[in-house]
Amino acid sequence: MINVADDIPTRLKLYDDLAKTHPRAAAPRRQPLYFAEGDELRARLAAWITIGLRKGIPSLFKYILPLYTQPSKVRRILLSRFPEKRENMF
Repeated sequence: MINVADDIPTRLKLYDDLAKTHPRAAAPRRQPLYFAEGDELRARLAAWITIGLRKGIPSLFKYILPLYTQPSKVRRILLSRFPEKRENMF
């Protein structure tokens, strides 16, 4: 039996399926941000932040604030949104 808590690709697929089933729900698109890594995180963050900025969601920062407890995710957020400043940031 697969332990879904430890199997990140399975968890991502589960949330993707939930997002397709419930297209207006934010949680299936937001929750993977907390456990995704690398390019998967970058793609999902870009989509989440872009949608939030276009819709003018005032609580957007509140949703990504928990990611700031993980230094690798903070770096990914900053580098993905401000590519022209990469060499001067850190």
